[in-house]
Amino acid sequence: MFTTTNRNRQIRALVLTALMVTSLFAGTVALTGLAASQELPSVSEAPDGTIFSQVQRGGPDADFERIGLVKRGNSGNLLYNPSTDTTVLEEGDVLVARGGEQRFLVNAQAAQSYRGSSGFVGPGATVFQGEQDTRFVGFTSETLIGIENGGAEGETLDLNQTVPRDQDTGVYSDDGTRDGNSLTIQEPRVSRFDILNQNGERIDAGGAVEEDEFLIIRADVNFLGAERAEIKLIDPASGSSVTDGLLTIDEAREEFGDRPVFDEIEADAGKERSDRSLGKAGDNDGLDRSLFNPNLGTRDTIVLVQDLGPVEKAGDYEYEVISEDDEPYGDLDVRQTIEFRLVSADEPVINFAAENRTLVQGDFATYEIDRSTAGDTHVVSIAAEDLRTRPSGDVEVDDATRVFREYNDGGFTSGVLVNVDGELVAVLDDGRVFNDGEDATDEFPDLANGTVPGRDIQEIFTLVEIDSDGLGINQLDTGLLDDTSIDINLYDGFGSTEAAVADY
Repeated sequence: MFTTTNRNRQIRALVLTALMVTSLFAGTVALTGLAASQELPSVSEAPDGTIFSQVQRGGPDADFERIGLVKRGNSGNLLYNPSTDTTVLEEGDVLVARGGEQRFLVNAQAAQSYRGSSGFVGPGATVFQGEQDTRFVGFTSETLIGIENGGAEGETLDLNQTVPRDQDTGVYSDDGTRDGNSLTIQEPRVSRFDILNQNGERIDAGGAVEEDEFLIIRADVNFLGAERAEIKLIDPASGSSVTDGLLTIDEAREEFGDRPVFDEIEADAGKERSDRSLGKAGDNDGLDRSLFNPNLGTRDTIVLVQDLGPVEKAGDYEYEVISEDDEPYGDLDVRQTIEFRLVSADEPVINFAAENRTLVQGDFATYEIDRSTAGDTHVVSIAAEDLRTRPSGDVEVDDATRVFREYNDGGFTSGVLVNVDGELVAVLDDGRVFNDGEDATDEFPDLANGTVPGRDIQEIFTLVEIDSDGLGINQLDTGLLDDTSIDINLYDGFGSTEAAVADY
């Protein structure tokens, strides 16, 4: 319901809403209990969708080496490489299915050089608009006919060409019927893009995050079986990516303490960070680490944890998510961004008390100003349009400001911001009037009597004084607020009421 934001000299923003995009994780699994002499099935017997996360070079007694290959459809012994770098298989190698419970022998047909973001696709697979370097096997015709869903019916798909980005989605068959060999065309997409703070709360686009916090970026994507996803923290001022502060979940626990949000994201996306996915040296194999996590399918939640402390410079940033082979956007058409502001940790912040994370209209919502200076006074405001009933006619300032309760450190001096012939004038409930940074009570005698035109009220505000404990605490009466999203604005602190209102 609530969002705290900034305007003009506003200094802080808190956001509690929803968002959408990606990052890559994993965990290698060791094998046990399989006799080296056991006769292994060939790759052709692996089910559609099998993800191979390890290889034993030369046979079942060899060491395990990480790879990332996928069986897309009924492709026999032929595989697909959604990762970045080339993977070479030799006859006699043993492929290990993700999870470590199944192994398959590489025969002469499976022994191939699989370049990144390319390979073989068979009947039953899902293929994405814009895919390149895909070789189709197992079909009786080089031209498939759309048979159902998403506008595909009656359309054709040339298997010798790149899949057009505007190819109609749906099911295509080699004989134009449901009985033929078929595949499904889908749009590559990010269906969810969330930025969470260290308490697991969602940060809205443009929201502020303190420089001593960490962020969790999580998303759902549907194209991991075809291409690796990549996420970067971008400094828009320079256009460069910021790779500092990447953490595994265990590293985040060690640095920030155990938190419930770690358990939640670990269940979804595993523990391991993906350095290369943010352009950081250290993951030179170019593997899609999401392929190693037993909890993940080729479409699922992927998560990144990043400590913002090492980023150092406050300012505007954005997270950018693309399909990795898409730079400069030449393959799968997947790119989304979300912006946020990194602010100095010593700036005042406004937050709702923990018990007020979920509210029912009519509750009293307690908010707190933290990281300010004891004795400073801050203006806190909301827009008049956010009231449940916007004032009309002549209104007493006392009545208009009842949304801010007289509670703890605020609500005892309040006021309204009124539009007077294009000028914004602050009128306090004690009759004082401020305009253009100065006391203008004598210039606006009609306002100094405590009555203002309700239709001209732009904002309602109160003054909150910071106590000796460094906190300023006040309450909102949500029964007087609209039931949509509400922006609550915090302004700079000053040593007196007059200075705070004059600056407002």
